[in-house]
Amino acid sequence: MADEEILYRFRQELIVSSQDGAFVIKDPVSRSFVKLGAAEMVVAQYFDGASTLEQIQTRLEREREVIAPFDTLVKFRERLHKMQIILAPGEEVKPPDNDLGMTRGPLGKLFLIQLPLEFNPDLLLTKLFRSLRFVFTRGFVALTALLFVAALIIWVREWDALWQQIRGLASPLGVVFLLVGFVISVAVHEMAHGLATKAFGGEVPRMGVVLYYFIPAFYTDISDAWLFPRKSERALVVLAGPYSTLILCCLATLIWPLVPSGTTASMAVCAFIVLNLVGATRTMMPFFKGDGYLLLSNALDLPNLRDKSFDYLSARFKRTVGLSYDLPPETTPREARIYIAYGISTTLFLGGLLVLAVYLAMRWILG
Repeated sequence: MADEEILYRFRQELIVSSQDGAFVIKDPVSRSFVKLGAAEMVVAQYFDGASTLEQIQTRLEREREVIAPFDTLVKFRERLHKMQIILAPGEEVKPPDNDLGMTRGPLGKLFLIQLPLEFNPDLLLTKLFRSLRFVFTRGFVALTALLFVAALIIWVREWDALWQQIRGLASPLGVVFLLVGFVISVAVHEMAHGLATKAFGGEVPRMGVVLYYFIPAFYTDISDAWLFPRKSERALVVLAGPYSTLILCCLATLIWPLVPSGTTASMAVCAFIVLNLVGATRTMMPFFKGDGYLLLSNALDLPNLRDKSFDYLSARFKRTVGLSYDLPPETTPREARIYIAYGISTTLFLGGLLVLAVYLAMRWILG
């Protein structure tokens, strides 16, 4: 007697957003996102928990005039199940692993340590947005553009004096100012992400702190931005963070010439200038899972680009050396090229950065 076929059902609690002829699906339980084409979405919704695959094939042909080979439907069903878009009777959704997706591989848990400092900021951000709605106007953008120009002029005119004071930050007091300024800067940066998400109607379910490559890092869950129909809205949510950081840098630059040179206050302002400039630069690098990475993912229309790239490279490597491996979801030739390029370049960059850090540490230890 043949085994009874499992009748999968499409999960009704999934949040679906239509974007440029495709559909972005948010899983509110696992907090993950997947993207399906229009035809794929139609087929996925035929999994109603009551129809066999053969019945689905017949209904597609009768109702949609779509001839889908049975083997193709089998593979597509496996793909949907792996992504938890469809579930078997009694099957539960796998909970999120809370690794934030920042790093992968055997050393992932060493380089990413999540601290028990997570909270839900959505209500707070909703109240803040009502008071700070003006920052999302063209007038505010024009004002900050003038601020950037004024700061640049000061940088050019006062570079020698500023550089001299920057070198003086390599002292215990300078380090204290950098650490205090870091906390303030990152708090504003993450709040800016959250406020931008609220501005376009999204929710921000969590904020918190992790040790990322042994460096304290704040994070804001702005994954709802993937549901925004316009690519420009998703980009603005990401840009809000580094934009706020640059505003802080420029404000500190305008204050710096007004503070007596060589004083403790002048050192504090200088430290704030430096850490905000460095912070804005670092977060725009696409090799870290920061703002530059999110902008790249948005531009390429590939959610979870980092994880998918490493999964794809891992499968390709295991297949090459003859090891067993789990096939990733089907990829197009374009996606395969992107996964290879991004995965290899990120691995080389982070590997080189780690080697450089070890080299500098050894030089410092050995004198």
